[in-house]
Amino acid sequence: MIIKSLQTFGADYMSVVYSVIRHPTYAGYLLFGLGGVFFTFTLYFIIFYLIFLVGFYIHTRFVEEKELIERFGSSYKEYMKKVPAFFC
Repeated sequence: MIIKSLQTFGADYMSVVYSVIRHPTYAGYLLFGLGGVFFTFTLYFIIFYLIFLVGFYIHTRFVEEKELIERFGSSYKEYMKKVPAFFC
């Protein structure tokens, strides 16, 4: 499947994804978890997903993006202004 997707979209497709959303992998995890919420629709899973969502936000905002700013400097800050982290 990986080979077929590379043949279809090419290796440059990731630059398109990163121009729309800053953290596409994390956004995929969040959508996958949201699908689990709708699939099970139990109170425990909803609470777990909300905790998961807050944890993702805290990690991304205060750990990962801090490291990226230190690594890439002002160019990453400009990128942050143009592209939303997860969803609009």
